[in-house]
Parts: sequence; structure tokens; C-alpha cells
Amino acid sequence: MQILFPVMCMGAGGWLLLKGRWHAYMAFTILLWLVAPEMRRFVDWQSSYHAFSLITMTPAMVSLLALPWAVMARRRVHRDVAVLFGVAGIVMAYSFAVGVLENGPFAAAADLGLIVAPLVFGLFVLTVPDDDVKVRNIVRHTALWGVLLLGGYSLIQFFLLPGWDEAWLIESRVGNLGPARAGEMRPWGTLGHASYLGHVLAVLLVVLIAERRTAWQVVAGALGLTALGLSLLRAGWLDLTVGLLVLGLLGRLRIWRVVAVAVALFVALSATGSPVVERINERVLETTTEGTSDTSLTARLWFQYEVAPQALANVQGAGMGATGRAAVASEVELPNQGYASFDTGIFESLVRYGSLGGLALLGCLFLTAWGIAWRSRRGTLFDACCAAAVVSLCVAMVFTDVQRGVFGVMLWMLMAVQGRIPRPPLELPRLEGGAHRAPALAPSPQPASSAVPAGRCSTSAS
Repeated sequence: MQILFPVMCMGAGGWLLLKGRWHAYMAFTILLWLVAPEMRRFVDWQSSYHAFSLITMTPAMVSLLALPWAVMARRRVHRDVAVLFGVAGIVMAYSFAVGVLENGPFAAAADLGLIVAPLVFGLFVLTVPDDDVKVRNIVRHTALWGVLLLGGYSLIQFFLLPGWDEAWLIESRVGNLGPARAGEMRPWGTLGHASYLGHVLAVLLVVLIAERRTAWQVVAGALGLTALGLSLLRAGWLDLTVGLLVLGLLGRLRIWRVVAVAVALFVALSATGSPVVERINERVLETTTEGTSDTSLTARLWFQYEVAPQALANVQGAGMGATGRAAVASEVELPNQGYASFDTGIFESLVRYGSLGGLALLGCLFLTAWGIAWRSRRGTLFDACCAAAVVSLCVAMVFTDVQRGVFGVMLWMLMAVQGRIPRPPLELPRLEGGAHRAPALAPSPQPASSAVPAGRCSTSAS
């Protein structure tokens, strides 16, 4: 399965691209990003733990297959989004070249799959599919079924802890997910970590507000909010809060549905004595109580204070493969050991791309998010929800690098959906009553033998 799963998925993705089934490829790739980590854990449970698994790289490889179509496609898009994708492509290409020279091809290639692949997928969504309605429906369905999948499985994981998840939690030695016991660990759903779960759920819950089916919306919202609370990710809670505030500023009053579902859910769980409420209360007290043993916020601020001068002074950049999991896997000699686990996406971008490239990319990202939110005031509720989700992801850059992995897929996909200029529908001429009529066809020329001289009329003609 380590070999068969990637080969089958790449074959399926390539076949969809060659057949021109753009929307099916888009849905298939999103599904892979959401479920591939869980598939990896199940395969490891049946065999043995693999520190590096090709299964986890499958979504990135399938996304990179779309590069020729994404580059060759032509479509009218909003200028700010086009500039953002262009700047991101140039900066990432430069960082990859520096990474190959400085950190080695293996480390740079690891970041290529995590950082460039989401950008390629976003560019594909921006330029290739023709039907705007289908693209929006795929994103809307991703929000609904993604929340149902991640939220529902996270609850199963928390209360039951399946054997493959327990084995992975023990073998991977991830230290901040708690003990490998049901009811005591932080769930991560089908993704790779609780931080992934929290941020992705927050984004999908914001987009879920645009769902038209109220019953499905309430069920998915209840599952998603519960799983988001159990993740104990304060940054994810902040993402959802920022998204709701942006929607409120845009005048979208349907945010009260989310608030109502959250309040009703909290009251119901409190009345039944659920451990969910206890864990959330403990996390809140750890954050707000003076003298608490939770020093993660202080450590995060101190690290940023230390790394800021180095990041701003480095114009060239360390290149891809110098930060994050790529650096750990390749054992790159780092100038600062904290580079292996950044607590901020802003300074990680400055270190990876250099201060000049990093500031250019981040500046374009934040300005484009603002432009999308401003345009969404004249759009639909779905446009406003996507814009609010993009803004919340930009705020999350303070805590983590949302350009990579499943974060990046959500970011660039939502950017692309809002960057597409809808093609105008074919306008048919109207009759006086307002009804449409088919376009007039040119009269076919009559044969010369059937022509009737002026002033005369044949019997058949009369």
C-alpha cells in the first residue's frame, strides 16, 4: 500500500486531467488532502510505523500534476489575485532554488510538496474550470461534508480512540496531544495534528454559514464546534471569532445561526455533564489565570522576539528545506534550532524566502485578503463567507504558516474562487412582454425558379 496507494491516486488524477474532468479532479484532490493522513496511520498499523510515508505525500503529488494545465490556461481574473499568485510563484521558485543549493535537493523537494503544491492547486482552481457555479458548489460541499467528516471522526477518536490512531500517537511521539487514552488526548481527526484540525475546522465552519440546507447546517455545525473545542487550539478559536467578526462587519446577520448553535450546544453539554465542557473550561482557565503552568504563550512570544532580528536581516533567505518538518527529516544544520518548529508563520516566511521576498509575499497576501473582503460586500453570502475565511487564515499567520499543507489548500482555493471573474451569461433578446425569444435566423435564399415578379401573385402563393 505504501507504493500502490500513491500510484493509483496519481493515475486517477492524471486520467481526470487528461479527460478534462476538471471539477471531478478538484473534488478528488481536496478529498485526498483530508483523508490521506488517516490512510497512512491505518497502513502503518497493519505493517509498521514509517517516519516518512509516501502516502502522506500523495495529495501533494496529485496537486502538482495540474501544473501544465494551470500554467497554460487563460482566464480573466481580478488583478489583485493575479498579482498575488504571480508574486507567490516567483518568490517560491527563488526559495526552491536557494533550498536546493543550501539545504540539498531532498529537503527542498519536501517543502516543494508541502508549499508549492497547494499554490499549484489554487492556480488550477483560478484558471482552468469553466463552470463557475460548479466550482462554487464544490467549495460549498467541501465545507459541509468536510465538517461532518472531521467533526464526526474527531468525536469517535476522542471517545473511542481506534487502534491505528493509538498506535500512531505512541510511535510518532508527538508530545502535545496528550496521553494515548480515550477521553484524555486532543483529537486530530483524519488530519496530521490537532493544530491542523483546529484551523481547518474554523475555516470550514465560516464557509458553512453559506449552506442553504438548514438541517444539515445545524448538524454539521454542532459536530464541528464540538471537535473544535476538543482540539484545545486557542488559535483555531480565534480564527472562528475573526471570521464571525468580519461577517458581522460586512453586514451578514446569518452569523447568529452559528452563535445560537454554539450556545445551545454548550448548554446541552453542560446539562449532561459532558467532559467536553470540562476540557474547554480547563483550557480557558489555563489561558486567563495568572501564574498558570501553561507557558506556551510566553515561549511563543520570546521565540519571536529572538528570531525577529535574524529574519529581518537575512535578505537572501534560508530557502526551502530549512524550516519545519523538512529540516527535521533532512537533518539540516540550522543557525537556530527553533527553525525546526516555528510558532509563527510570519517569521518563518521571512526566514524561508528572505526578508525582501517574504515581505513582498505577505504584503500581497494581506492586501488581497482586504480587497476580497471589500468586494464581497456587493456579492452573495457565499462570497462574504469565503472572504471572511481568507481573512481568518491571514490572521492565523501569526501562529502558524498557513501556506503549507492542508492550510495552503484552503487558503489558495478560497483565494482562487474569489479571484475568478464570472463569465457573463448569454443574453437572449427580449419581446415586449419581457419573455425571451430565440435569436433570429438569417432567411435562406429562395431558388430562382420560385421567385414571383413584383405586382403579380401566383395562385399557390395567394
